[in-house]
Amino acid sequence: PDYHEINPVMLYGPKARDFGVECPRDKKKGSSYADALDTKHTGPASVMLSWTWQYSVRTVVTSLVRWCERSQLNPFGSYVWQCALCNNQF
Repeated sequence: PDYHEINPVMLYGPKARDFGVECPRDKKKGSSYADALDTKHTGPASVMLSWTWQYSVRTVVTSLVRWCERSQLNPFGSYVWQCALCNNQF
């Protein structure tokens, strides 16, 4: 699926992980996907991902895995800023 398809299920709406989670910046209900993650899965981003909503999730994940491999980075300790996940979609 592309990001248009996963948005209503994963990033926005009543089924989203971040639905009802208090945003740490404005204190309103509904946060970014990244804010709703356990802190052990988050950290300061060292790179910003340029992408489009038409990309498939597979394309984005495969690209990030290959980038980590080529850059000799640990994918579990590399943090990427992607607007769909870091910006509040509510």
